[in-house]
Amino acid sequence: MHTAIENVDSDEAAESSGEFPRLAELTRYPFAASAVAGAPDEPGIYLLWERGELTYVGSTTGGHTIRSILLAHLANPDRCPCRPTHYGWRLARQPKFAEYMLLKDHLQRFHSLPRCNKS
Repeated sequence: MHTAIENVDSDEAAESSGEFPRLAELTRYPFAASAVAGAPDEPGIYLLWERGELTYVGSTTGGHTIRSILLAHLANPDRCPCRPTHYGWRLARQPKFAEYMLLKDHLQRFHSLPRCNKS
């Protein structure tokens, strides 16, 4: 899992790219194999919730897709102490940047990172 906000392009570039996702815009799906099977087989960002708490924000890298990463989370539930109940996603041309912007927003709003992004 990613453990910190990494250095990426400037904030101005993110805002002008139109890729900055907003949490309220993301649909939540049950974190179950049948729902994850419908996740896109494309790069982007994904979010995990445990009930109402956002516990993790991640992005695809190295040729992985949103679906492949979510399936890996399902196959290995012990990789994180959180127990996701729902997930969301958004396609992104620059997944790391979109992840950075969501984590930055969360940090500003709640003065901390999601639980599983802290370790």
